[in-house]
Amino acid sequence: MIAKVTFRFCSAFFDYDNDGWQDIYIVNDKAVGENRNIMYHNNGDGTFTDTSFITNTDLDIDAMSTTICDYDNDGDLDIYISNTFDGNAFMQNNGNGTFTNIALTNNTLMESFAWGSVFLDADNDMDTDLYVSGFLTSASPLPSAFYENDGTGSFTIPSSAGFENDDAMSFSNAIGDIDNDGYPDISVLNFAPRNNFLFKNNNSTNNYLKVKLEGTTSNRDGIGSWIQAYNNGVPQNRYTLAGEGYTAQNSNYEFFGLGSETKVDMLKITWLSGIVDVLFDVAVNQSLTIVEGSSLSVDEFDVSNLINVYPNPSKNGLFLFNTSKLDRNNEYKITVYDSLGKLILEKDLNLVDASINLEKYNKGIYFLQVKSDKQTIVKKLIYI
Repeated sequence: MIAKVTFRFCSAFFDYDNDGWQDIYIVNDKAVGENRNIMYHNNGDGTFTDTSFITNTDLDIDAMSTTICDYDNDGDLDIYISNTFDGNAFMQNNGNGTFTNIALTNNTLMESFAWGSVFLDADNDMDTDLYVSGFLTSASPLPSAFYENDGTGSFTIPSSAGFENDDAMSFSNAIGDIDNDGYPDISVLNFAPRNNFLFKNNNSTNNYLKVKLEGTTSNRDGIGSWIQAYNNGVPQNRYTLAGEGYTAQNSNYEFFGLGSETKVDMLKITWLSGIVDVLFDVAVNQSLTIVEGSSLSVDEFDVSNLINVYPNPSKNGLFLFNTSKLDRNNEYKITVYDSLGKLILEKDLNLVDASINLEKYNKGIYFLQVKSDKQTIVKKLIYI
C-alpha cells in the first residue's frame, strides 16, 4: 500500500463512506516533502485505493494522533487530528466522500503542541465534548485543552472544569469509568518524572447508558460496529474502534449521555457482519452487554407466531392481525416505531378486530411492539 518512506505516526480503521468496509487513515509527523496524511479506501476485495487527495484528507502537518467520532450525529464519521503550533485539524465528514477542516470555525485549533485526543460526553448532556493532551512550553500557551460542546457543534474551554493546573508534558489519554457512575473519567500518560493523571468526573446530574458488545459472527469485541441510541427519532451515534488516538485504548463500553431522558426509545446495533440487533424502551443508568444476534434482527420476522400480521409487506399501509393465540385474560398495548426509533402510533389492542393503518406515513420499515404485563412481541412491518 505505502510505496514511499514517510514518518507514519498514528492510524485509525474506520468506515468513512458507510459502504460496510473499514478504511484506513494514516497521519504522518514532520511535514516535510512527501509526508502528507494518507487515506486508503477499502475496495471490498482485499485491496485499497489511495483517496487522500479526493477526500481532502491529505494534510501536510506535524500530525500526532487521530480520534474518530460522529460528533454531529449525522451518520458519518469525523476525524480530529492533533498538530503542533499551526493548529489541529477537525475534519468534518461531508457525507459525500469528502472532508472539510472546521477547526477554526468551531474553536478547536488549540495552536499548541498537541498529542493524544479523545471525544467524550463529559457531562452526559447529549452532545460530544473533546479532550486534547499536549506540552507546556514557552511557545505553547495550552498544555492541554478540554473543549465543551455548546450543543450546536461549537466548542469553548470552560474556566473551571478541573484542568486549570495541568502543566505536565502529556502524550496520550483514554476514557473509562473507574467508579461505575456512568460518567467517563480520563487517564493521561505524562512524561517522566511527572506521574500520570487520572481525572475523575465529578458530574452527577444527567442520566446515561453504557453499552459493550460481544461479537459472535463478527469479531469478539464488535469492532467496527455502529451503536445508535434513539430518543424522539433523534439518534446518538457511536462507532467501536480498536485503539484510540496515540498509544491508547478506551474502555470497551460506549457511553451515551441522556440528559433528563428516562429511557432510550430504541437501541440499534449494526455489526460489521451486517447483523442488526434492536432493543426498545431501554432503561437508563445501566451497563449493557449485547451479544451479536441476541435480539430482534431487522432482517428477520419474529417467529413466535403468537400474533400474525398480514399482508406484510402491505401496499396500502393497512396491516391486519390474527390474535387467536394471545391470552384473552391479558390487556395488550400496541406501539409502532419508524426506522429511526420515533414513536408514531400508540393504542390499546382490540383482540376482536385488530389492525393498524400506516397509510398517512411514508413507505418503509416500521417496528410493531405488542406488549402486556407478561410478554412483549415485536414484529417488523414493511410498507411498500
